[in-house]
Amino acid sequence: MAGLNINKMLRVSMETQTNGIYGAGTPLGFVSDPGLGKTAIVRSFCESINHHCEVIILGRVPSIDIGGMYAPNFETKELIHLISKRLLGEINGTEDRDGVCIFFDEVAASSEEQQAAIQSIIQDRMLEGNKVPDNVWFAFAWNPSGSNCGSNEIIRSLLDRIIVVPIVSAGSLSGEYREGPCISVQEDLFPQWMELAIEDWNLHPWVPGYNHYMKGEAFHSFDPGALDPSQPSPRSWEKLSHILNTGIDGEELQLMGSGCIGAAQWAEFWGWVQLGKKVATYEEIIEEPLESPCPPDNKPDHQMAVMMNIARGVSDSGSSIERKEVDAVLSYFRRLPETFAAYGWKICNKNNPDFSSRSPEIAIFTQDYSESIR
Repeated sequence: MAGLNINKMLRVSMETQTNGIYGAGTPLGFVSDPGLGKTAIVRSFCESINHHCEVIILGRVPSIDIGGMYAPNFETKELIHLISKRLLGEINGTEDRDGVCIFFDEVAASSEEQQAAIQSIIQDRMLEGNKVPDNVWFAFAWNPSGSNCGSNEIIRSLLDRIIVVPIVSAGSLSGEYREGPCISVQEDLFPQWMELAIEDWNLHPWVPGYNHYMKGEAFHSFDPGALDPSQPSPRSWEKLSHILNTGIDGEELQLMGSGCIGAAQWAEFWGWVQLGKKVATYEEIIEEPLESPCPPDNKPDHQMAVMMNIARGVSDSGSSIERKEVDAVLSYFRRLPETFAAYGWKICNKNNPDFSSRSPEIAIFTQDYSESIR
């Protein structure tokens, strides 16, 4: 069941936990295969409401944040019980925030004792005799037991106190969570990721460009039994982008690229990148925007490849970009299908903030393509 709004559910969960009504709070627990950005989802929401997101990664060793620890008092020669105040929202640098989300990650890797202690905190909103402030709320995440990530079962009493939100990709996530409503990776997460990749993130244009061309089919793939340890995911695509931004090439790039998204996906991605050498170059387009070769409508991979050529050229021009370049690019875009033209404008504007201020033709173009650009 696609079409679920993650931010809307997070807001409702946050409000039920911060309204001061005892027992009304209902935290969310995101369960998905690794690499889908569960932490990023919660962090992004917190930023949007001026809340701090404090991530606590759980494991076999008990967390001192949950149960505290005993330490010797050398003056009295006694053991004293110390607790961390992180779960109470006492975190340096959050004084200007309106609230704090305590995000417990890798919950399934923790012991039953830790889970029982967490259950008590969210149920009673007390930590070792200290009341959890009303502006502090909780969220959870873990990998399913079939993901080969060392996950265990979540104890029943903790599950009864949270709402499980499965994030499902085609052909992934173990059967225990496949029934009922869920977040769809391809239909819900991918469009949101693409929007952020274009508007907010400093991703290498090849990465969102290729995923845009693939319409989400290369966005995520997880097989816990795969021999290749690396597989495509939102996290691995972002890591690949940072590697590409360094300018590395040659066999070193091949090794590191396949190490991010897997050998098979890298081969397809790199083959698409090489199309850029077979289609119109940025220099050709600037010189002859109406005569430069234009990919046919039945070659969307070529159309997206030429978009990436333009994006890199616009980026390399930097603040010295001239009106002639902008006008030439817009003229070439008008020869392409509307969706590609609108996407091209977005990535050019993203890769060079001066692009949209160099020519009055920008206003005309954005008006003509307003529906697609929006």
